[in-house]
Amino acid sequence: MFKKIFTTALFTAATVFAASAQDKKEEFNGGGGRTEHNHGRSCGSPTVEQMLQADPQAWEKIQKLEQHTQNFSKTFFTDSKGVKQQKAVVIIPVVVHVVYNTAAQNISDAQIQSQIDVLNADFRKTNADRTNVPAAFQGVAADMEIQFQMATRDPNGAATNGITRTQTTRSFFEYGGSDVNGVFVKQASQGGKDAWNPSQYLNMWVCNFGGASSDLLGYATFPTDAGTFKDGVVMGYKFFGVNPSLGGVFGYGRTATHEVGHWLNLRHIWGDANCGNDQVADTPTQQTSNGGCPTFPKRTCGNTTNGDMFMNYMDYVNDQCMNMFTTGQKARAQALFAAGGARVSLLTSPALGGGTTTCGTPAGLTSSAITSTSATVSWTAVSSATSYTAQFKTSAATTWTNATVAGTSANITGLAAGTVYNFQVSATCASGTSAFATTNFTTSGGTTTPTYCASKGNSVADEWIQTVALARGTTSIFNNNSGKNAGYGNFTATAYNVARGNTLTVTITPGWTSTRYSEAQSVWIDYNRDGDFLDAGEQVFSRAASTTSPVSGSFTVPSTATLGTVRMRVSQKYNAAPTSCETFSYGEVEDYTLNILATGGAREDEESFGLGANVYPNPTAADATLSFYFNENAEDAKISVFNLQGQEFYTETVKNQTGLVERQLNTSNLAAGLYIVAIQQGDKREVKKLMVTK
Repeated sequence: MFKKIFTTALFTAATVFAASAQDKKEEFNGGGGRTEHNHGRSCGSPTVEQMLQADPQAWEKIQKLEQHTQNFSKTFFTDSKGVKQQKAVVIIPVVVHVVYNTAAQNISDAQIQSQIDVLNADFRKTNADRTNVPAAFQGVAADMEIQFQMATRDPNGAATNGITRTQTTRSFFEYGGSDVNGVFVKQASQGGKDAWNPSQYLNMWVCNFGGASSDLLGYATFPTDAGTFKDGVVMGYKFFGVNPSLGGVFGYGRTATHEVGHWLNLRHIWGDANCGNDQVADTPTQQTSNGGCPTFPKRTCGNTTNGDMFMNYMDYVNDQCMNMFTTGQKARAQALFAAGGARVSLLTSPALGGGTTTCGTPAGLTSSAITSTSATVSWTAVSSATSYTAQFKTSAATTWTNATVAGTSANITGLAAGTVYNFQVSATCASGTSAFATTNFTTSGGTTTPTYCASKGNSVADEWIQTVALARGTTSIFNNNSGKNAGYGNFTATAYNVARGNTLTVTITPGWTSTRYSEAQSVWIDYNRDGDFLDAGEQVFSRAASTTSPVSGSFTVPSTATLGTVRMRVSQKYNAAPTSCETFSYGEVEDYTLNILATGGAREDEESFGLGANVYPNPTAADATLSFYFNENAEDAKISVFNLQGQEFYTETVKNQTGLVERQLNTSNLAAGLYIVAIQQGDKREVKKLMVTK
C-alpha cells in the first residue's frame, strides 16, 4: 500500500539518533504488554507545538516549504509537454567542524574523507550494496544526483581543505539537558565553533556527546532553518565516517546519510506516526521504525505486496542494511535547489568556485601489478581534468606522499612488503579541485597480518555453525566440521590455496540443539588485505534468515585480489543478517585464512598428468632445466614459475613442438626459496617444485 500526499504535513525541526539495546528473546514476548522496539536506533524530535512555542512563524515556514515542494514535484521529471528534463548534478560544498576535547575525538582527515565518500556513494547510487535492494523496489531506487565536496575556499576567500579544528574545554555536548536546542556546539561562545555562512556551505559539526545525550549518534536541521546559525548536521565522532571499531553497526557512515537526508527535507519513512505519512508517494506506508536487519518482506499497515521499505536510508536499520533512496525522495530534495527553493543559494556558493559546474571526483579506482615493492592504481578520466593529484601512505601513517599525475594511473614504487597502503586521487580542473577518491591495497610478501575487528555470538545454546566447506568445482579445498566454538572459532592457522579467477562454492551447515530457528549467514573475504571487510565485492555470500540446511552459494575470486594470505569470515546470526564486525546474542562466527595465488591456480602440491615433466638440477644454485613431452597436434603449452605467494616470475608459451621439449629456467632474479613450476597443455597439467639455493 502506497500513501497519498497531503500538503498539510507537520514537520519537526530536527532529528536525533540514539543507540538502544536489543534482546532477541523479547521478540517472542508479544503478549507481555510491550510494544516491540527492537531497534538499534531511536529518534527524539521536537513536536510542532514545541516548534511554534520557540518560533511563532514556524507554521508559515513549514507550509511554504511544503507547497513549494509539491509544486516542484509535479514537473520534476517532465515539462508541461511531457518531455523528460535534463538536470545538472547538484554539488554541495561542505565544511566539517571538528570540536574536540581529547586527542581521540580529533578525528583524522582520512576519517572525514571516508564520510564524504559514503555520502557521495549513497546519494549517487554508486554504493556497492545497492545490489541488495529487493527486486520489488529496484524500479524506484534513485540516484539523487547530489554530490558533496569539501570546500576549497573559506568565507574570506582563502584556500582551505574544508576542515576546521577547535579544541574545547567542554568534555561533551548535549541535545537536551542543559542545551535544550542542541546549539552549543555551533557557538564559539559556548565552547563550540560558529557556522560558516550556511547559505553557502553545508556545516557539519563532529563532537563528543554526553550527559543527557550519551547515546546520541547525530541530529540535523530541516530546511525551515536554512540560512540560520544552527543550520546543518551534528555527528558523534565515533559515527562519522567508516570506523566500525568505534561505531559498531553504526560505524559505516550511514548515520550521516540519514541526517543529511533530513537536511534535504526528507522525513522518516514511517512519517513519525503509527502508519504515518512521509509525504513521498513511492515509499510504502509502514507502522513504525525498523531496527537491526529485518528479513524481507516485513509487512505492516496493509502493505501486503512488498512490505516495509526498511532498507531505505530514512529508516532506522543498521548501517549495512541501508542501501537506497527513492525517486519521490529525490524530487523532495531537488526541490530545494529550484528557483525559490530553501537551499538554492548553495548552487552559486564561492566555496567551490561557484555554480554546479565543478570538477568531478575520479571514479573506478582499481589496483593492479601489485608486488612486494610496487603497485599501479588506475581510475576513470574526469572529462574536464587538466591533471590529477595522487597521494599514498601506509595505513598506520599520518602523512601522505603526493605527486601530480598527467594521466589516469599512478605507478608507486619503493613500497614495503606485506603492508596495507591507502591511496587517494583528486582531479584538477579550470574550475577548481575535486574531492579525493580513496582505495586501499596490500603489497605481496611479508608476514604482517592485519588486525581485524572482533565478531562473535554470545550464545551457542540453541544454534551454531556446524560445518563450513569451500570447494572449487568438485575439488574440496576444506571441509571443517567444527561444531560449537563458544560463539567464535579461529581457524586461521592453516592457509588454503585459491587462485585469482577461481569460481568457489561455500557451504554452511547450521547446528541446532533441538528447535530449528531461522538463521541468516554471510561470508566476507578481505580481498585487498586492508584489515576490514567493507570494500566493494568483499561480501561474497549472504542468505536471509531461514531454517534451510545446508546453505551454499558461489563466487569468483577477482583478478585484482591481493596475492598472499587474506582473511575469510563466516557469520551465522539468529533471525537477522549479520554484519562483519558485530557481537550478537545468538549464533556463531568463524575465521579462516585463504592463500590467493596468481591466475592459473599454482599449487604447492605436485601434479602429474602425462607430460613427463622434470626439473633439474634440483635443488640448484644456478639455472635449472625443465623438460617435458609436447603432445603432437595438441594445444600450445604454457610454462609458469611462481613463488608460494602466487607471484609469477616467468611465463612462456611453447608452440609447434613435437616430442621432448627442454627449456632453461633463469634463476638469477629469484631469491633463495621454494618455487612452483607449472606446465599446462590443453587439459593436461603438471606442477613441479624447484628449490633455489644461493
